[in-house]
Amino acid sequence: MIKSWLKTASGLKVQQLDIQQQALKLTANRFYAKPLAELITLQVIYGDTDSIMIYSGLDDIAKAKAIAGKVIQEVNKKYKCLEIDLDGLYKRMLLLKKKKYAAVKVQFKDGPEVKERKGLDIVRRDWSVLSKEVGEFCLDQILSEKSCEEVVESIHNELKKVQDDMRNGEIALEKYVITKTLTRPPEAYPDAKSQPHVEVALRLKQSGIVTGCSAGDTVPYIICCEQIHPVVSRLCASIQGTSPARLADCLGLESSKFQSKSTEAVNDDPSNSLFCALDDEERYRGCEPLLLSCPSCSGTFECPIVFGSACSLVSKKSMDLQDGGYTGNFWNKFRCPKCPDEGEVGRISPALIANQVNLEPIFCWQSTSVTH
Repeated sequence: MIKSWLKTASGLKVQQLDIQQQALKLTANRFYAKPLAELITLQVIYGDTDSIMIYSGLDDIAKAKAIAGKVIQEVNKKYKCLEIDLDGLYKRMLLLKKKKYAAVKVQFKDGPEVKERKGLDIVRRDWSVLSKEVGEFCLDQILSEKSCEEVVESIHNELKKVQDDMRNGEIALEKYVITKTLTRPPEAYPDAKSQPHVEVALRLKQSGIVTGCSAGDTVPYIICCEQIHPVVSRLCASIQGTSPARLADCLGLESSKFQSKSTEAVNDDPSNSLFCALDDEERYRGCEPLLLSCPSCSGTFECPIVFGSACSLVSKKSMDLQDGGYTGNFWNKFRCPKCPDEGEVGRISPALIANQVNLEPIFCWQSTSVTH
């Protein structure tokens, strides 16, 4: 409606309407409604600036192509300044993060399969040949049709073999070499100490060697520790049955260095057990209470403490079950005290609580910016 008004507006009214439609866009983008999202029949698993990947749930290439054709037809019919087409069908895929994935691409049934890689360490030039070869092996296993257990076992065995070969001096020195190009004279780098190829170039110059140490030259160097582990651990990050620590152990590295820091923090912090033993008043002493807005009367009230409410409910449920039944409702705790205690009037649903919690920091930021 606002866009239609903009067509006939003039002067200051144009600016006002434009601000209003931008505000509605921002509000809509922050709106969270999972049930609405679930109404979409196609599951988008990846998207960036100019591409989108949809999970068809099918293993029939002809049927998958038919769905793609329907999507293409509908989109191209609706939008005149945008045209999409089918770039390919993927049989198996490893999605790591945006612009970092690998997949087995097929064009037709029983046709040749092509591996497609994007943004992975094994396609970058700043890793050694050995790292790329090991990473390539791991990727082949992940994209194979083997079970997860078989994949993990193959990767672990290969890493153990690589460790033995390295310790026995059976891998050529050339496979450890990393090459990187100098984009400027080595003296011009302000962070030379954090750039190995720059450090090597400076040392070569100090020893009297000038050739190969200028801007545009490619400098070879070797890192003598842990250069395989980062490549492999990133590829295996979402693979069940292994971990960075286990991969490190297979490579002969100190596995404790690669334990999850978050897990260590939880397990090693003695204050965690004390925290659980505190009552709610002591646990949240000094915290500002969350104010919930009632959708029925527009009033506000302090949100009950969820932890304490849940614990008391568990105790009550146990007692009620002993008496022959349980009829309590945890979310009845979250009712507006100003509204009648009946039906749905004044009841604050879990979704509404979550929404208000998410919006709380936004309101603070907005009010602060207006004040300034």
